[in-house]
Formats: sequence, structure tokens, C-alpha cells
Amino acid sequence: MVVDVDCWLRGLQEETLCANRAGVDDTRLAYAVMAVGAGQPLGDDVAAQRELVQRIAWTLYVRAPALDLRWLVKGVLDLDKVYRGDLGLASLLGKVRGLEGDPDLSGEASGEAPSGGERERAVDRIQRTAGRVERIVRLGGDRLRAAVTEDIAEVKRSVEDGDLLDLVIDDKRHAGRKS
Repeated sequence: MVVDVDCWLRGLQEETLCANRAGVDDTRLAYAVMAVGAGQPLGDDVAAQRELVQRIAWTLYVRAPALDLRWLVKGVLDLDKVYRGDLGLASLLGKVRGLEGDPDLSGEASGEAPSGGERERAVDRIQRTAGRVERIVRLGGDRLRAAVTEDIAEVKRSVEDGDLLDLVIDDKRHAGRKS
């Protein structure tokens, strides 16, 4: 099964807007996504949106950082903006859609790890994990929850093993000096 990722992400945006119309606001959805990212159970207030929340969490914590390492930080900060009401969740997913196929995301611009060593292996593991999008689209229920939990844990291990947050922070410092 080949997944059109842009179409799938557009569907997540639409599902988010439907949840909003059904009375589940972005603050509750963002809190639930944060809970998934932290390995916490979801509350009953988002029971009808469990699979949507799981897929959004996977998108923000796995897929986006694989496309641009800066999203290890940016995704968390933007999700906090959604929680505070400063950004819509559908808009945040639109930002991730913009990452797909972006020709500007190469080399230093993407916070890519230099060749060789543990950092490169860590980035490779994150990218392989994010390549499992077909599985995330196909699965449901407890199997989806387990897959999302496993993938987020793999990204966290890779970030720690490769000191990737240091790389992202250093990339931001260098970008700030060029300004």
C-alpha cells in the first residue's frame, strides 16, 4: 500500500476541523497529543478522537523531525501554541504538510547531522521510523496505539543516542549569528 502522505495529512487536518465542530477544541486535542508524546493515557474527553490524536502525535513527534530535525524542538513549541490558543491544530498540520517534498530542506537548512558517527546513525533510524507511514495509516485501535508508542520511543532513543538536540540547538545558534 502506497500512501499519498500529503493527502493523508490533509485528511488529518479535515478530521481535526470536524472534531472542533463536534465540540472538541484544539486545546483538548493538543493536550491529548502531548499526553501521547509523554507516554500517558488519553482522557475520556477525547475518546471519539483517539485514533486521530495518535496519528497527529506520530506526525509531530516522528514524521516532522525526520523531515527537518529542527522539529524536535519546533513541533513541541508549536504544539504548546495550539494548547494556549495561539495556533490552530489544523494550521500546525499544514506546516507539516509544507515539509513534505520541500526542496529547501537539505544540508544545514534541515539541521541534518554531519556524515559519519552516531549522529548520522541516529538520524537514519529516525528517518526509517518515519518511513512507516503506511502502518500508521492502516492500523487502528490498540495496534495503532502500540505502533505510535513504539515509534515515538524509537525517536526519543535516537535523539538521545545521537545528541541530536545539541545539534539542533547549535544549528539555531549558527543561524542566529548569520542574521
